[in-house]
Amino acid sequence: MAKDKLLVPIKKNLFEDFLKNHLNIEDDVAEYFKEFNEESLRDINLILRRIKLSDNIHNDDIVTEINKGIGMFEDGALRMHLYLNCIEALGRMLSNNSFLTFGSWINAKKEPYESEKNSIDTSQISSDEKIVQKFHQRYSEIHGMRTMFYYCLEDGLTTEQKKSIFNNLFVIELNPLPKEVYHINHITAEHENSENKSFNRVAKERISWDKANVDIKTKLIAKALFKIRNQFTHSLIPYTSVQDKSGNYPISKDSIADRGDTVFVWNENIAIGSNMLPINQYLKQMVIEGLKNYVKKNKR
Repeated sequence: MAKDKLLVPIKKNLFEDFLKNHLNIEDDVAEYFKEFNEESLRDINLILRRIKLSDNIHNDDIVTEINKGIGMFEDGALRMHLYLNCIEALGRMLSNNSFLTFGSWINAKKEPYESEKNSIDTSQISSDEKIVQKFHQRYSEIHGMRTMFYYCLEDGLTTEQKKSIFNNLFVIELNPLPKEVYHINHITAEHENSENKSFNRVAKERISWDKANVDIKTKLIAKALFKIRNQFTHSLIPYTSVQDKSGNYPISKDSIADRGDTVFVWNENIAIGSNMLPINQYLKQMVIEGLKNYVKKNKR
């Protein structure tokens, strides 16, 4: 198959930008990706398109129109959803696990699907309903959206990449969440003895967070982000990175970006906060680093 033909439906300029800006490679796109199959190129292309779409809707003109038409922060919620969908897709890409519905998995006669189903022990189960539940549980463990989402963050990023990004984040699980705290990253261990009960509760979470290793932090970050993803997907609730305003993010004392950000998922009693930059900027970093790892993995 001619590589030039393969790249016809591909946004070649996006590939060029990615190679140059994120992999520091000046190679010709067709030459660099000549060993990649069509499915891999399509997947890379889709991720790059989503990143570019998120960047393109992040400007003053579009944000102003969105705010006028449907209210503030909907643009940030859409950007967040685009990145979260990319994380899920990257999980499938990095684990070499193609999307498969439960029905298709049940009816599949080829490997590895047959072995996956044959490994299920139903000998002690008499109810057909419970047998179906057992099969669905196994399917979800291997092919489910949650599994793929978690895979990207837990296994798709290196330890150094996790530390670089996740050390700027903070997750709390409290029932109920503190309504008096607008930004959880402003609360430090020094607030543990505060007379403000909300500050006190968040401070204790901060102390536990600071002691946690990167694996524990990764699981909590994945949990919070997956809940945000589900709320938007299934309930159209636009959780957003509130400080995600258009333009650049200079890090300085006078910059609004310096305040960081917090997204509260009220009905799930979980919140995720960030330092310095809006959460969407850290999500973008996760996606780019995951995509870099995928490209390097398939280049070998």
